[in-house]
Amino acid sequence: MLSWFWNNENQREIRNGTTLNNKIKFSIGKEEHTVNPEDISPETTLNDYLRHKLYLTGTKKMCYEGGCGACVVSVTKPGDEKAMAINSCLVSILTCHGWMIETIEGIGGPLSKYHPVQETLAKFNGTQCGFCSAGMVMNMYALCKDGKPTMAQVENSFGGNLCRCTGYRPILSAFKSLCKDASPDLLGSYPDIEDFVMANPKSEFGQNEEFHIEKPLEIILLYSDEYSTNILQLNSLIFSGVYNLPEPTTYIDVIDVKELISYEITTKTVTLGANMSLTSTLELFNRVAQMNTSFVHLRTMADHIDLIANVPVRNVGTLAGNLIMKHMHHEFASDIFLLLETFSANLVIVDKNGVETTKSMLEFLNYDMKLKVIKAIQIPAVNSNYKYKTFKIMPRAQNAHAIVNAGFVFQLKDNIVKKATIVYGHINPDFVHATATEKYLTGKELFNNYTLQGAFASLSKELKTDLVLPEPGPEFRKQLAIALFYKAVMSLAPAGNLSPKNRSAGALLQRPISSGVQDYETNESLYPLTKAIPKLEALAQTSGQAEYVEDIPDRPHQLHAKFVVAKAPANSKIISIDATAALALKGVVRFFTKDDIPGENNFFPAKFDAGIVEKVFCDKTVEYYHQPIGLIVATDRKILFQATSLVKIEYSVPKKSPLLTIRDLITAKATDKMIKEEEMKPTRKGDDIKQTISGKFDIGMQYHFHMELQCCSAVPTEDGLELYPSTQWMDITQAGAALVLNIPENKVHVNVRRCGGAFGGKLSRANLISCATALAAWLLRKPVKLSMTLKENMEIIGKRFPFSADYEVKVNNGGVIQQLTSQIYSDHAVGGNEKINSSLIFDMFKSSYKYDTYDIVYYRTSTDTPANTYMRGPGSLEGYAYLEAIMDHIACELNMDPVDVRLNNVEDKNVLKYLNDMEEWANIQERKSAIATFNKENRWKKKGISVIPMTFIYELAGPYTATVSIYHYNGNVTIHHGGIELGQGINTKAAQVCAYKFNIPMEK
Repeated sequence: MLSWFWNNENQREIRNGTTLNNKIKFSIGKEEHTVNPEDISPETTLNDYLRHKLYLTGTKKMCYEGGCGACVVSVTKPGDEKAMAINSCLVSILTCHGWMIETIEGIGGPLSKYHPVQETLAKFNGTQCGFCSAGMVMNMYALCKDGKPTMAQVENSFGGNLCRCTGYRPILSAFKSLCKDASPDLLGSYPDIEDFVMANPKSEFGQNEEFHIEKPLEIILLYSDEYSTNILQLNSLIFSGVYNLPEPTTYIDVIDVKELISYEITTKTVTLGANMSLTSTLELFNRVAQMNTSFVHLRTMADHIDLIANVPVRNVGTLAGNLIMKHMHHEFASDIFLLLETFSANLVIVDKNGVETTKSMLEFLNYDMKLKVIKAIQIPAVNSNYKYKTFKIMPRAQNAHAIVNAGFVFQLKDNIVKKATIVYGHINPDFVHATATEKYLTGKELFNNYTLQGAFASLSKELKTDLVLPEPGPEFRKQLAIALFYKAVMSLAPAGNLSPKNRSAGALLQRPISSGVQDYETNESLYPLTKAIPKLEALAQTSGQAEYVEDIPDRPHQLHAKFVVAKAPANSKIISIDATAALALKGVVRFFTKDDIPGENNFFPAKFDAGIVEKVFCDKTVEYYHQPIGLIVATDRKILFQATSLVKIEYSVPKKSPLLTIRDLITAKATDKMIKEEEMKPTRKGDDIKQTISGKFDIGMQYHFHMELQCCSAVPTEDGLELYPSTQWMDITQAGAALVLNIPENKVHVNVRRCGGAFGGKLSRANLISCATALAAWLLRKPVKLSMTLKENMEIIGKRFPFSADYEVKVNNGGVIQQLTSQIYSDHAVGGNEKINSSLIFDMFKSSYKYDTYDIVYYRTSTDTPANTYMRGPGSLEGYAYLEAIMDHIACELNMDPVDVRLNNVEDKNVLKYLNDMEEWANIQERKSAIATFNKENRWKKKGISVIPMTFIYELAGPYTATVSIYHYNGNVTIHHGGIELGQGINTKAAQVCAYKFNIPMEK
């Protein structure tokens, strides 16, 4: 056991002012590593160490918040035989003493033998762009180290692993094929996992000097007057996944303090060490609840803890860490705080003199925790007279904060409430108990409609929900909280008190194991062209060998860059820029602005589209908040964060407020920002008008969320510049860099091996990053990398085109559209070079329906926000969604079946025939009848079915050339094509085409 105390000001490890000579030792694979705490900052994460010290870049990085799972590795801690998946971005390298760490490169690869998890994921086509694949594999690897998991365990273990390419179905199918209860269609698809040897990392370390912290008091004694401010007790960096970490001058590692990770069970109390992980707590609660009837409520708590974050986060996140977050941020909807308050737990807190104080959860919220440590948590037993229920309502089933969470405990005698506890989270920062309702319920029969109605009224008065953007609104959260009270009572009511129709009110939705079926035909005469095969790069992706831009090793004299952005609203004028303080920092090399650009301040060359100038750096007037103003270049990427904050920029107050949404433009009647582009005129007007319906429709902006963030590496050469961008559009990158640098295009060489996702976000938007990087590398004559953070991506880069529409539709009694008048708007923001093809929207808007009565005008708008861009299904999504919303509105107003409304508006006989055929083979009428019966028998739980016809306009655009080389020595073939591998398998398809045409095996 090794714990440490680090002071940033003196850059050394300290105990009572004495420098320690401890070394941090751990193994990665079969290699032992030693880190001297004097040589590395505790802010250096395990992910940083793997990627930038060891160049083990198979472990990816993206969010640095524990939310994406790209950085997952497997860890076995000293004294613990169980491996666990953790987010390498959330642990300091100095907390890893004694750990056995396994990365994607260490468990299998091309020079040894691929691990079955790697191999199975590849063969199940579970990779697309591949950026998430290593994290997926390592999470499954850790899950399998203790034996075969169940399919339910697999589905519950990947909430923290994101796949933006939507490859979840094949990923889950691959991993479920390795489970002990795998379904027959999956079982045996590939070699049994037990036939493979799991990696055996080095598990023994040499002798080392250790600094033991045995008691919480010893931590406090480390505090001296000199180091008593801005102290962070460090178990992990999970805090940073929710809030910005405070900037401590002193770190203390408490990960191995025995007294903080032990527990004690008596007949009356379960006492937990405050530093127990959420996973350890969950497992303990399930064991204790099974053995002791006085602690059955711990199973309810365990089930609720299972909804917190995700498995890798729970593996390192602690009880005390979660509570301190709540202590510092009362608005945080802490599930741990809610559970402990619901079940009347107390905290044992130790001060710097070793004095222990017991505080309730409510007292803790406002208790001064300076120079104090949460030592333990005491949870009392509960007898059979107590009925309880907890809830966490989330925007998705896993890995999300609560919209509202709630805990209810009722002490009953003959169904009369002796005491009520009603606790809510995420109502407002000061709200914990519904005290008025607790008092109201005391002495009343709980399972009584009169009592319930009174409780609803009481809750309605005392629940003062606040506005928290972008969360659901106050009224929604208030009604949700009241509904949870009702649901709790219904779930606890004796069976005889509820009619069968109302029983679903108390039941939680139980999701079955997911499944999917793929049914397709193939023409074997065209093999290998039409043969379904894994991607050529699949194993490279699942083994961490596939290289992305961020994985390219640093070159000698490597520099790093970061944007300095405007912190002022649109229409502000820049008065002055002062980078003196930033340039004075050690390691800062240069600050670039528009004045340093030798060519044009424009990253979108006119020949590529509309010719609208899009600035690399802001000129005189701020066009949108977070617009890049300059670029800081330094020798170390960590310096950049401090350096950018030191650039002082003075702005004038804007004379007019920014207009941020399409509705803002319409309200302000900003006609100069709404350009009419196209219209669709009716060829006839129906006269069988029985009802007129009007409405509005909006699709907001949507972040692309490519797992590989925007990045570029630029390297000066003897005759030009080599660019390594993550882009979908190489030629605009080449032309843009040449335009900015004022050099010939043939001096700029662009290299793209693959992108870790893009979805349209790396078409023209990537050019901003590429041109800025090219500028720095060209002028400094040194290699420069610019890697944006998730936050910067979301602030600087535009999103999916927002879409708004107003409509008036006139229909007959059958819902057939007689006249449709509409104004539709698409927001291009500060840009307009990439624009949704309005004719595409119109084509998709027609879909399968009669459209000769439509009168539509299309406007291109320009809000004061970053230029928006294409995103998956541009035009088609907007057109289809808008039209189908109108169809649903008609059905609602006429009280008709939505399917009937749609069928009545279809004219094409071929479409009608297909729909009628589908209705027959899909048993639509039988299913509708069964649904109607179910809905009639269940007041609260409902089922439905949706049938929507869709005619997709198929277009091919942007053909690119390919070069095919045949080697004379052995006849092998090399293909160079103009496409970009984004995960869609374009390289594989190119190889299949070539193999088919030349009648050669794919291996050649």
